[in-house]
Amino acid sequence: MAKKESKSKVESKSKVESKATVTKESPTIDIEALKKQLYEEALAKVKAEMEEKAKEKVDDTPQYKSIIKRKEVLDNNILVPIMNVTNGKLIYISRKTGCEYRFENYGDIEYIELYELLTMRTSQRVFLDEPFLIILDDEIVDYLGLTKMYKKLTYATKIDGIFSMPINQFIEVIESIPKGLAHVVVSKAKEKIKSKELDSVQKVKAIEDVFNVKLSS
Repeated sequence: MAKKESKSKVESKSKVESKATVTKESPTIDIEALKKQLYEEALAKVKAEMEEKAKEKVDDTPQYKSIIKRKEVLDNNILVPIMNVTNGKLIYISRKTGCEYRFENYGDIEYIELYELLTMRTSQRVFLDEPFLIILDDEIVDYLGLTKMYKKLTYATKIDGIFSMPINQFIEVIESIPKGLAHVVVSKAKEKIKSKELDSVQKVKAIEDVFNVKLSS
């Protein structure tokens, strides 16, 4: 019996020593420190990915590249030719500088600084949107975002030419002309009727219908 107890004590002691040995050899894990490390690593990875995506978006977008290129190339002080497309006198006064630009007749051309055009575009955009004035520089037209609208102005500088078109094409053109040019077409038509250069009943009727005016007596 005594031997059994002794053996039991020995086994128990051996287990304790074994446990102590394991405990001594196994390092203690700091859970909070590990969480912090993992969090910082994950955060750094996310930031790096976001920066990379942002860089790709800037570098690889053609439109962005184009804008940057224009800003580098275009000087706000460059002179831009603009033409009066109203049928008569037109005066533009800059709300920013007070400069006055006068146009006596349809087709008159003046030169205006780019920064004045930018001011016009933001504060008195009716001059460009109707339009009362058109820009005679394709690069500036594109720069100001007017390219799409200007596709409708193919005949804006050649109003006389539309009256010699076949009736179907004539109607198509006057229907697509912006309302800012309507008075130009009507006025030109009146002049041509008076000088007997326009004797097409169909064209006169088309102008009256499209622009809701009365040309014939």
